[in-house]
Amino acid sequence: PVTLADIQKVLPEGTTLLEYFVADTFMAIWIVDRSSVKVVRRPARRADLVAEIRDFRKAIAELAPLPEVQTRARALYDWVIGPARADIRGNRLLLVPHDVLHYLPFAALRSAGERWLVDDYALGTLPSASVLQYLGGKGRAPAPGTLAIGNPELGAALALRYAEREARLVGQRYPGATVLVRDAATETRAKRLAPGAGLLHFALHGDLNENDPMGSALLLVPEGTDDGRLEVRELFALDLNARLVVLSACETGLGKLSRGDELVGLQRAFLYAGTEAVITTLWKVDDRASFTLMREFYTGLDAHGPARALREAQRAVTGEFPHPYAWAGFGLTGAPR
Repeated sequence: PVTLADIQKVLPEGTTLLEYFVADTFMAIWIVDRSSVKVVRRPARRADLVAEIRDFRKAIAELAPLPEVQTRARALYDWVIGPARADIRGNRLLLVPHDVLHYLPFAALRSAGERWLVDDYALGTLPSASVLQYLGGKGRAPAPGTLAIGNPELGAALALRYAEREARLVGQRYPGATVLVRDAATETRAKRLAPGAGLLHFALHGDLNENDPMGSALLLVPEGTDDGRLEVRELFALDLNARLVVLSACETGLGKLSRGDELVGLQRAFLYAGTEAVITTLWKVDDRASFTLMREFYTGLDAHGPARALREAQRAVTGEFPHPYAWAGFGLTGAPR
């Protein structure tokens, strides 16, 4: 068991941790920084929160007019950030969602000052606060290599043209990187090469299983005895040495808002396998917008680290893609440093 003191000791400077608990009739938020802790509790019916988040996600997914999305974003900001706002210190937020909050695109929440949350803070999420103690990897330096996998050959219906360009972009950014696309993007090769990579980039589809979270998978090309489904249970068994895993353009297949276990499983698997940070998507992001955002992200990654690089990339693409559908689905799991 991890104590509060343990959490505060490993919490980065300038970072406030918000941990949520959603009950049937109230919501509690623990507000933690390196020197203090506070709990706020507000009346809130879970059923109303589920409906609000479902409507918000629907408005984003259906590209509702931006003013409508902003109105819903302000309402949810008041619900989940407002009660803690006065006690937030620093410019980095570490969020531990609970229940339906796992599906909330925090970056797209909007303050009364008409600013997206990502305008004000570098954001990170965690499956639980206790995971902080694992984010240093295995106590050894990340592996030196880079592995980029994009657009596995899974048939015309699942083709991702810009995802292939995205994988090649990563290869150009990091000379010597291994790039696997189309027929070469097999599960067998991915499992063999992943432990030697300090940076892993997957631009492909994912299948998140609400009934069997350990069966959630990244979809690759079958080879030999491997069926092409790199499942969460297999990820837990890998010995990774990566500073960052990027899961871009994934089709998450979230048909309903459950308790969030299937989403947590994929993130947690990479963290426990030895990854310091994971970038995932909450919905199937537009192929071209994803490519543009990732191009901006990798431009700033080495200089700023993943949290700030993602924040700056999201803010940069709002000029060409102002609607949150294009950029708010991306999120960092790991401490924003």
